[in-house]
Amino acid sequence: MLAAGANHSSTSLSKQKHQSTTSGVPSLYPVYLPYHTQHKLLGTVQQALERACYDFAMRFLPEAVEEEWECAESVELNLWARVFTAHQERFSQEDVDELGKPLSQLFDSMSRIRSSRTSGYR
Repeated sequence: MLAAGANHSSTSLSKQKHQSTTSGVPSLYPVYLPYHTQHKLLGTVQQALERACYDFAMRFLPEAVEEEWECAESVELNLWARVFTAHQERFSQEDVDELGKPLSQLFDSMSRIRSSRTSGYR
């Protein structure tokens, strides 16, 4: 019985340790990437998000897609944030709740990715 208690106690400590490292406290060992790498990574993320937004809009919000938007590259990420905000009533509350954050924060994050890449923030 003592061994089981000891094992349970070690499992509890391990869970507590994991929880404390994911509690939102900044890491003591942040990772810094060279500017070139950051820029390239943000570009890849931006392109993937622009493609996903375009495909999503073509499938679920075709009325929101303007005629001159003939491909994903023709619409900037910050514009998608505005388009989706204007049509947010079309998103089911259940799907929005699964995000774990308000849509406004998600759309703001999308806009900041594009802004960070184009303005050269480090």
